[in-house]
Amino acid sequence: MPQQKLILDVDTGIDDAMALLYALASPDAELLLATCAPGNVNLEAVVRNTRGVLDVAGASHIDVIAGARTPLVKALVTTPETHGPTGLGYAVLPEPSRALSTPSADGTNAAAARIVAEVRRHPGAVTIIGCAPATNIAAAFRLDAELPTLLHDVVLMTGAVATPGNTGARSEWNAWCDPEALDEVIRACAAAGRPALILPLDATESALIRPPHWAALVAAAGRAGAQRGDATLNPVLRLIDEALRFYDEFHLQYDKIEGSHIHDAFTVAVALDAALATIVSAPSAVETREGVTQGDLLVDVRGRTNTPANSRVAIAGDGEAFLQRFAERVGRFSAR
Repeated sequence: MPQQKLILDVDTGIDDAMALLYALASPDAELLLATCAPGNVNLEAVVRNTRGVLDVAGASHIDVIAGARTPLVKALVTTPETHGPTGLGYAVLPEPSRALSTPSADGTNAAAARIVAEVRRHPGAVTIIGCAPATNIAAAFRLDAELPTLLHDVVLMTGAVATPGNTGARSEWNAWCDPEALDEVIRACAAAGRPALILPLDATESALIRPPHWAALVAAAGRAGAQRGDATLNPVLRLIDEALRFYDEFHLQYDKIEGSHIHDAFTVAVALDAALATIVSAPSAVETREGVTQGDLLVDVRGRTNTPANSRVAIAGDGEAFLQRFAERVGRFSAR
């Protein structure tokens, strides 16, 4: 099976962790590195969480690079109520196996520079998957204006189209955290003739992981019937269990639903297999002005503005097919 070369740009909270595990477990993916941006938690916590997840998964060889400390314009806001005080719910990670990357002392964005280097090393072959606010991707495009033409694809978990927002009335967290960066990335990809693929909540909220999916996950790991909280689970399953237990509680309290939306993992899955989503070409714009609409992603799905399409947008997703695949791949991977 041919492999897609991936760079995951993460702000590792709970669903970013699921995305990293899914990428590692997928035979059609080669994870080149993980770059870190602040969002769910601050940059230091993102770097520690990302390294910790990779270590638990037996992937300590993959580089983790610290990027921007703050968004392009806005002040940094994090969300401990959603992902817990450390960013990974109730999960407790071992001490990192390698020294942690820190922001460059001279103010340069090391993650952006590394993205440029990797894409230049593999022109036309690398897909950047933005699971975080788009700060690092925008910085990479500023560093190398030719970069959008050299990428295989840019895939962004961001925005809400017809679905209510999860931050403001219409805004989604990644878009709201750094709307200027998102706007720059969409514009740069469109100008290069390579429109970004956007995965808004309309598609990612189809990936609601619930008890039947846990049963399929542990069965694929050779632990059929294993219950949540079982101390004998392997380290990957224990990480998933402890992280999702907090996420389940959050979703029940704030959204009144049972289960957890694993937005970022679904985004990785669609980057690998677009058949998991319904995708349309449409003009998109990001509201960057301060106010209650800041961070709104406006997508003209019906073409009412007579504006040329500048993005590809997933307006629906096959979450059930993805969750079956997640259980099979990550379950088998965890038992290696």
